[in-house]
Amino acid sequence: MKLHDYLKDNLIMNRAFARDLGITEVSLSRLRHGKGTPNWKTMRKVLRLSKGQVTPNDFIDIEKELSEVAPGPRDSAQTPAT
Repeated sequence: MKLHDYLKDNLIMNRAFARDLGITEVSLSRLRHGKGTPNWKTMRKVLRLSKGQVTPNDFIDIEKELSEVAPGPRDSAQTPAT
C-alpha cells in the first residue's frame, strides 16, 4: 500500500505522522507523493507505524526500476560467430 493511501484511508494527518517519524511535514509530503525515498531508519518507522501495511517496496516504482536495468538489444559484435 502506498503511503498516501495509508494516510488517507486511516485519516492520519501529515503533522502527526511526520512527528511520529521524526521528520518534517515537508519531507513527509515528498514521501507521500513519491518525490523521494526515505532512509532506512525512516522506512523502518513507516513499516512499524503502519503495522506492515506500507513496506519498503511501496516506495519503489518497480516497473521503472526494471525498465532501467532491462538488457537492450544485443550488439552484433557481441554475438559469437557460428
